[in-house]
Amino acid sequence: MGSSIRLKLLCRLFLGLFVGFFCITAALFLRYVSANQLQQLSVAQSKSASQALLESASAPQLSSAFQQQPITHSRDAAKRTLVASSASTFLAFIAAAATHFLSWRKDNANATKENRDSSRQA
Repeated sequence: MGSSIRLKLLCRLFLGLFVGFFCITAALFLRYVSANQLQQLSVAQSKSASQALLESASAPQLSSAFQQQPITHSRDAAKRTLVASSASTFLAFIAAAATHFLSWRKDNANATKENRDSSRQA
């Protein structure tokens, strides 16, 4: 198998990896955004419900019991996963672009060499 065919196959592999990572990153991003919106909505609803309950009960010692801390562990893990997937997408894009450039350069050099050889024969 010639080196130019290997280079083209490698380019296609990296292009396929890029498309795959891009789709995965897009899905993770949509999941992350929708989870954040749902979490913000539930925190806002629980805060308004606890404030209404506190105002009706007027018990200051219960205020700390109804304060809810948003769960940040799962959001941080999702954020790290999204960043890792984005980095993989970026690296696959760079690899695909580099191999495509090398393949183009090799094809261009071969075409120039063939043109030179055909002009010498004529």
